[in-house]
Amino acid sequence: MSEETTNISGANADEGETPAESELEQSNSSAPICHAWLEEARRQGESDQYPAKRCSTRYEWAARLEVKYKTPKGHEVVFNAEGLQISEQGIGFRCREPVEPYTSVEITVCGENSYAKAIVRHCTRSLRGYKIGAEFE
Repeated sequence: MSEETTNISGANADEGETPAESELEQSNSSAPICHAWLEEARRQGESDQYPAKRCSTRYEWAARLEVKYKTPKGHEVVFNAEGLQISEQGIGFRCREPVEPYTSVEITVCGENSYAKAIVRHCTRSLRGYKIGAEFE
C-alpha cells in the first residue's frame, strides 16, 4: 500500500548531532519534560539506524500518549496515540485520525500531568492509521 503524505518540514541542513540541553532550552518552552522523555527513550529504546540522515539521534519510544489540539472553529480534540520515536527536535506517533500540518498540539504521556507543545510537520496515512511527526516548540 502506498502512503499519502502531507509534509511541511524541510530537509535537514546538518548531519551532526547537537547537545540536547542547549537545543531544547533555546527552542522549547517544554524543555524539562522533553528532556525526561528523551532520557527514558535513550535508556529503553533503540537508536535510529540512519543517524547521518538526521540533525539528532532519534530513539524508539513506545509510550502511550494523549494528544490535544483545537480545531479552527475552537473545538477541543483529544485522542490517544502510540509513541513511535522521539529526538531532541520532535516526536513521532501513530493515531487513528489525521492531524493537519501546522496544527499546534499538546502531548502528554498517559498518567502524567506535564505536557509538551509541538507543531505537526507531517501526517502520513499508513495501514494502522496515521503517522504524525511533530516538532517541539
